[in-house]
This record gives sequence, structure tokens and C-alpha cells, in this order.
Amino acid sequence: MRNHFANKLLEVMNHDDKIVLLSGDIGNNLFSEHKRRFCSRFINTGIAEQNQVLIASGMSAMGMIPVLYTITPFITTRVLEQVKLDLAYSNRKALIVGTGSGLSYYSLGVTHFSLEDVAIMTAIPGISVLAPCDLSELDFVLSQSSTFDQLMYLRLGKKGEHDLQGIASVDSVALDQFRRRYSASAWNISNSGKAFVCSGPNVDNIIYDLFDRDKVNFSVYSLFGLGEQSRDFFCFLYDNYEEIIFLDFAWGAGSIEYQFRIWCSKNQDGVIPRIVGLGPEFSFSQTPPTSTFYLNQILEVME
Repeated sequence: MRNHFANKLLEVMNHDDKIVLLSGDIGNNLFSEHKRRFCSRFINTGIAEQNQVLIASGMSAMGMIPVLYTITPFITTRVLEQVKLDLAYSNRKALIVGTGSGLSYYSLGVTHFSLEDVAIMTAIPGISVLAPCDLSELDFVLSQSSTFDQLMYLRLGKKGEHDLQGIASVDSVALDQFRRRYSASAWNISNSGKAFVCSGPNVDNIIYDLFDRDKVNFSVYSLFGLGEQSRDFFCFLYDNYEEIIFLDFAWGAGSIEYQFRIWCSKNQDGVIPRIVGLGPEFSFSQTPPTSTFYLNQILEVME
């Protein structure tokens, strides 16, 4: 996903000379072409993420559109105060990009986990949060002009993600229309009254494996617009499904299961759907469950 992002960003920078890329001393090979073609619009800010945010705030104040890129926990939890004060509360436009979200960097230890970032970023007024699960969702969000016209947090995976559009049972036109209306992807729509809903990095393999089995007899969605952007999709789920399984790699108030429960408590007086929440519940000393583990759980609940 990070390679795909770099390629798409290069295209955007070619058409908009206000965009400047700030790298937190990562992706030196990834952004080699950006440095060659736009040397004045690429800055390696070093391992100094607080300064990275401050530089971005100043650039935004001068009419530039900074894109901040580094590993997710370093650009969210480590620099929370700077993001809150110097970007959000100062009404700056910027694209904050966290790579290796969720447990993508599990092998590097707890310093590289990012399971709290969604809860934190969606709690700050003025920040929109996007969490694409595959390459086609990433393409969609980067093609929207609004992505570069506000303060946005883009939560990316690491590498090896699928392009799921080719396996979806929903045609490309309907999929695009669904995305524009709900900030979510409809991979399979069923009238069974049951739905599987996931979000963000680390879930694409699960969707891919679902479609690699027998015919899927329940609806499958992925939600990439989080926080305030998810309201219309939650209303859609409430109106159409009696049983919903949620899965994402985010903890607490950042999980889509939690957000849906809160939405129901505030907006609905009737009977809510049966909700099953799956996600990263494990000891830090243990290897996290595989996609096969979650796939089997989903199929067991949906029987």
C-alpha cells in the first residue's frame, strides 16, 4: 500500500505545485522519484516528528498543502499535542499519512503498534479520518479533491495489500456510487439480513479469503470514512441488517463496533441489530491471530 500511495502522490504532485512532501526520515528509496522531479517540494524532516508537524503548520499557513509521512504511532500518539494545537485548532490544511497502521509492524515490537490512533484522531475536532483497506479504496480517496483540501488523517497499511475490486460481486459503477454516498465499499450485497463490516489495514486478506471460498451468503462491506463520515453508513446498516460482525485493528473508542454502538444509542430507540465485535485481543507477548483465525470466526457466526 505504501508503494501505491507513493505512485499516486507523484501523480497528484505533478498536477498541483502547492503540495509538499515532508518525510520523517523514512521512504528514502520510496520517494526517490519525488526528490528527483520535485526537489524543492520534498523535505526530510528527520526523526523529529514534533518539528515535522510545526513545519507543516507554517507551510499550510503560507498556502502550501503539506503531506506528512512516517510510521503511524510516530505521527499520531507521539505528536498528539502538536497535531491538536498547530494543525487542528489552528485550522490548517494538511494530509497526515501514517504507514504500517494496526499491527502491520508487529515484528518490530510494541513501539510500532498503532491500535489507539483512530480513537485519538477522530476525537480531535477538525480532523477527518480515512482508513482504506485495499488499493482500490486508496485510489478512490486520493482521487477526491477534498482529501487535499482539509485536515485529513490517512491510515495506511504496509505492503502486499490486495486490490479487491476485481473479486467484488458488485459492479464497478455501483461500487463507486456506494463509496461516494457512504464512504464505504460494498463487496457483496445479500438479502440474508447478515453483514460483515471491516475497516482499515490488515483486513484485506480476510475479505480476499472469503471470496476464495464458496459463495458468500451474507453482505460484506469495508468502511474507510471514520468518525463523522460514518453516520450515513451506520444508518444504512441499522435499516437493513439484523446481525452484524465488525472487525478492525483498532482499540476502544476507535473500533467501528464501538462507534456503531454509540451511534445506535444516540440515534435509535428501537431494537438494535445483534452485534459481534472481532479484533486484536491478545497478550503483547503472543503472536496475533492470523487472518484464517478471524475468517473461521466470521463463518462460524454467520452459519
